[in-house]
Amino acid sequence: MPTKQELLDLLHQGPVQVRFTKTNGTKRVMLCTLVESYLPSRTGSGTAKPKPDTIVPVWSIIDQGWRSIRVESVESAEPVDVNG
Repeated sequence: MPTKQELLDLLHQGPVQVRFTKTNGTKRVMLCTLVESYLPSRTGSGTAKPKPDTIVPVWSIIDQGWRSIRVESVESAEPVDVNG
């Protein structure tokens, strides 16, 4: 189980396959990232609500939307090469 900082470091380097348990108890595998080139362009002047230290907001590459992951629910986080 990665720490929050380890997870953030991986997400800023490229796509990551994260295995975790959702709050309802179901298992989920998500391909996500925090690399700028994957993120939508920022428009407007809205500010994001602060997240608790136990939550990591991520961009879901498949769903094309923001999702949140509870750090303590992460079972594994593996970098993925989407180009090869």
